[in-house]
Amino acid sequence: MMVVLVALVVVAALQSRPQPAALVSAAETVELIKFLGLELDVAVLDIVAVRVRNPQTNEGFSISRDADGNWTAPDNPDKTLDVEAARNIATAVVTLQYRDTLSITDQTNLADFGFNANGGILSLEVLLNDQSSHVIAIGRIAPSEIGFYGLVDERDEIFLFERGAVDYLLTQLVKPPLT
Repeated sequence: MMVVLVALVVVAALQSRPQPAALVSAAETVELIKFLGLELDVAVLDIVAVRVRNPQTNEGFSISRDADGNWTAPDNPDKTLDVEAARNIATAVVTLQYRDTLSITDQTNLADFGFNANGGILSLEVLLNDQSSHVIAIGRIAPSEIGFYGLVDERDEIFLFERGAVDYLLTQLVKPPLT
């Protein structure tokens, strides 16, 4: 009788233990995180210049690397560039995360995503050391406010970019890293 009682207690204890959470493999985690730099095969060190511009007013600034790889502000030689901010701008371009893409069709109205004839609210023109370039246009914030709509180069898709990097780049546009 005692053996049966002990066996029942052990079985009950084992059944009431919380089950371990399902593990997500590293490969599955990577699939959930999408970085524009990976999509375009661009690393921070590949970037030699970035133009950050408001397409509606055409106001903005440029940063570029000199022969030694140091960040400079070629359009503003009389001002001091915050080099850390310049590095962060290049990093933000590469690490732009996006949640999803939506195919552009004949029925797609780009104005619904914040793009008019002049563009969106932010334009990033990126020059790489192999002399290739990329243009990233940021439109309006999504209705859920989880991200911004964006266009990349001549691709037939609209990206939904996470807010972090876009918010940072918009802040830099409003208050350029120049003194």
